[in-house]
Amino acid sequence: MATLRIGCSGFLYDDWRGNFYPENLSRTHWLEYYCTKFLTVELNVTFYRLLERETFAKWYSSTPEGFIFSLKGSRF
Repeated sequence: MATLRIGCSGFLYDDWRGNFYPENLSRTHWLEYYCTKFLTVELNVTFYRLLERETFAKWYSSTPEGFIFSLKGSRF
């Protein structure tokens, strides 16, 4: 049977502070917190620009095993 994963289109939204993310949680820990609620995330940023390899590596190391990143294709 297929696994259904529900996530959001991004995780770095300032409006989420105090609504989704705890008010006192540093923005640098938002992805780690996000992973406690969801098993996947779509990265819209890849549509607009190419990120450094180090950014992807940092995000990957901040997530649990089995977490899935969905990358939006570049507009270029």
